Amino acid sequence: MTKLNLILAVLLVVALGALLINGCVHKKKGFEAKVMNITTEQLREKIKKGEDLILLDVRQPEEYAAGHIENALLIPLGELDMRSDELDKNKEIVVYCRSGRRSRMGADKLIKSGFTRVTNVLGGFNAW
Repeated sequence: MTKLNLILAVLLVVALGALLINGCVHKKKGFEAKVMNITTEQLREKIKKGEDLILLDVRQPEEYAAGHIENALLIPLGELDMRSDELDKNKEIVVYCRSGRRSRMGADKLIKSGFTRVTNVLGGFNAW
């Protein structure tokens, strides 16, 4: 193996590793989708930039009524399986709850339902 081929092979391995670590693999053509994680600071930037996404609050109605992120859609975790058709599979779905536990479960449910662009908010509304 020439030195150039070795360098290219190493670069390829590093690039593929970075894609897997960052969750950039989707369930298309034999690949498995992965939930991405985002901080509240990163979410604020996405909102500020006007990125086309759906904010999904998976808490209970009384939690949502007590406070929520502006323009968030409420679908409680227990209803998500029955109501996931209300979401656009072509948009990024950013899921949050109070602390991040239920949103992770909700994000996993969406991946299993065929969504490929799913992001979990670390720390949830508490961190907002």
